[in-house]
Amino acid sequence: VADAAVLVLVLHHVGDTMRVLREARRIVKAGGPVVVIDMVRHDRGEYKHSMGHRHLGFSDAGIKEQLITAGFSTATYRELPRMVEAKGPGLFVAVGR
Repeated sequence: VADAAVLVLVLHHVGDTMRVLREARRIVKAGGPVVVIDMVRHDRGEYKHSMGHRHLGFSDAGIKEQLITAGFSTATYRELPRMVEAKGPGLFVAVGR
């Protein structure tokens, strides 16, 4: 059993995100956090072909719903500040407990 799990820029590459979130929930002790850092929802469809993305990011409501469905009792979401020179989509941090 782990105290916490961190998924950094993983979920947008995975077809079955629920399977990953459920497994993270399974390995973390009760009440422990699973932290997800990933891309906010975007419309850059070319990323699917050029970089193998399976999802074009995640919305606030969408990732929180997935965390709750995966068995977490709470889910939070916050967009991270964007760097002015950043060219890619923005990032968020979500936490399921």
